[in-house]
Amino acid sequence: MKTMKTTPLVFVLCLLLAGCQMENSQSHIKPQKINAQSSETKSSTADEADRLGLCQQQLEALQKIDTAKYGVYQQRFDTLMNSAAEYAGVRTNVNVDSQDTLDALYHYRVNLFCSEINQVLLTGLAERGIK
Repeated sequence: MKTMKTTPLVFVLCLLLAGCQMENSQSHIKPQKINAQSSETKSSTADEADRLGLCQQQLEALQKIDTAKYGVYQQRFDTLMNSAAEYAGVRTNVNVDSQDTLDALYHYRVNLFCSEINQVLLTGLAERGIK
């Protein structure tokens, strides 16, 4: 039931990463653009949630291909999600420049991690096809 455990963390990470798409509150934007930005943020957050969902599905598929690697990557996934949840809990206490930097850092870490899972899964599947 690790999927049930990590689902709230994925949601927290999506909310956290949505901050990457938001404009600085001090900028001067016409109301029409705010509505456009709001819909872009919602779309981007939905896309991010889809990517995280796919990442988690690929991680679960890895369990069937290579259980040893699955254990390592599952632990890394849990650690990353816990770190993101901790950051999300204190994010509003950090200045805007630091938020932008840390949002980008977590976005990068998640993308890199999901790319690694994809690569390991594809390699495992290819090796099975060669045997």
